[in-house]
Amino acid sequence: MFELNPCRPSDEFIERLASSIYEDGLNNPIHVVKYKDKYLIQKGNKRYKAYQFLNKKYDSDYDKIECYVLDYEFESDKENVDPIFALKLMRDNINTYERTLNDKILEVELYHKIFPELKKKKIASGRENEWIAKEMGVADKSVKDYLKLLKVDDVKRKFMNREVLTLDTALRMIDYYNQYGKDEYYLMIGDIRQKYNTRHDNDFAISYHMIEPAFWRKEREERERKAKELELQRKREKPDEQVENEPVPKEEKEEHQIPTFNNYDNLPHYYFETSLLEKIKISLLYIAFVFKRIF
Repeated sequence: MFELNPCRPSDEFIERLASSIYEDGLNNPIHVVKYKDKYLIQKGNKRYKAYQFLNKKYDSDYDKIECYVLDYEFESDKENVDPIFALKLMRDNINTYERTLNDKILEVELYHKIFPELKKKKIASGRENEWIAKEMGVADKSVKDYLKLLKVDDVKRKFMNREVLTLDTALRMIDYYNQYGKDEYYLMIGDIRQKYNTRHDNDFAISYHMIEPAFWRKEREERERKAKELELQRKREKPDEQVENEPVPKEEKEEHQIPTFNNYDNLPHYYFETSLLEKIKISLLYIAFVFKRIF
């Protein structure tokens, strides 16, 4: 199987496919190409996995699978992927099984790798995210988010392993990484681990409410730091400059304040021993008395 193939069907899907093959047989052989001393599957990865499932269950009855061997010269290594082979494989994957969010992210990752070569061959055109979105049948914004996620390996790994609960949280973590750097990012993760007492990776799941306070705290610290730097710079440039005089306080005028429920100083002592309706009545009587004296 092609190790970069983003197709990750669930065990339930493979079992259903295996059941269909067991009942009706293999109606459509898989497609393979010669690669080094083996054959590489271009079309039929899920059927191959279904055969592996059946082979475990029924032994030698399913130890071989029928193939079409394509006349195709395949050249690939970990850095360079054969773009035509990968594109055909991707198109075969579309709409053939229930793709999860992780599947789509892996698809975008492979499309991202082959896009430059496909553009040189004039198979792909336009902006990368728009072309990928059209190929995959998903929204342009979704592809932008997936491409953003791929830029920070640690966040991508955490999200794919369910250590980060939502894509929004992962994207917020990437914003933090890009804004404050790798070291500050890992300090932030360490602070969250300590705060929420997470001892092991398998019980460490980051949610949005863990990230947001750290993000805003760092922004506040940055604003305060910049304000201090500007103040020090001003003092260095103009050491003899006097601080502006404090504003002259306004002349206080005597004003008659109407008592409210937050100001009980002048109310009768029996006010506090009465019901709510009585309190309202006493307050209104007192307000009327004050108005009468003023006017």
